[in-house]
Amino acid sequence: MSKAICLCIFLWFGLVPQILCAADISAVISDLEGGDHLLVSKAGQEKRSAKLGERVFSGELIEVPNDVSARLLFANGIQIFLAENVRFKVAAELIEKKEVPLLDLIYGKIRVLFTEKNDQAEIRFLINAPAVVAGVRGTDFVVDVDDEVSEVHTLEGVVEVGLDRPGFLSGAVDSLKEGRYVSQRRGLRKLAAIQDFNRAEFLKRLGEKHPRLAKLHDRREQTREKMKEKKEKIKKNTRERRRDQNVRERVKDRVIKRRPPPGK
Repeated sequence: MSKAICLCIFLWFGLVPQILCAADISAVISDLEGGDHLLVSKAGQEKRSAKLGERVFSGELIEVPNDVSARLLFANGIQIFLAENVRFKVAAELIEKKEVPLLDLIYGKIRVLFTEKNDQAEIRFLINAPAVVAGVRGTDFVVDVDDEVSEVHTLEGVVEVGLDRPGFLSGAVDSLKEGRYVSQRRGLRKLAAIQDFNRAEFLKRLGEKHPRLAKLHDRREQTREKMKEKKEKIKKNTRERRRDQNVRERVKDRVIKRRPPPGK
């Protein structure tokens, strides 16, 4: 096992299944800001440009160019917002005979968003990066990796953090609740103290330092609000049509009742 401690963000729901083996997986580049492509390479192959709507696959090294931010969408609903200069690999694990996407974060800052409700207890996503091990139950959080430190800030939900994977899987974890973070240096054998942070101030600094990343997230939120408004409008129109239909039916019933019997 490498001396570097892995950061594994586990989107899970109550269970810690055993990781069996690797499998194939991919993600779609669903949005770009500041540029029109990401750089993708794989051992033995030439570097290629991956553009909006294209997929990145397991085993590939993905690099976000300077002044570019991107959003990845996995089939299970996980969304990854990538700041500029991020480097990572997409991979997969088989957990209880199910493919689980894995993001091997080498360097940079990402924001992970998973808000879809899932009533089944299962791991949904993994992130490997230097410093700590964490398990997430559907949440919104930021991971930042540089040459020395890995940080996890929980914006919503709860993240379970541990020092390494064996300890995490054995239950040696602490809860990283909303508004709390951990900053872990590489090579330390003791988990750093969990601290509080101001969510509003953190998001403000995030937006100032990574405006393209913030713009991507805001655009996603605006799209979601528009879809929500559209659904509400459809529901309202459906209710109004049903109400009008009921009124017509009641009027029809009154007319029929007031008609004199045949022969009178």
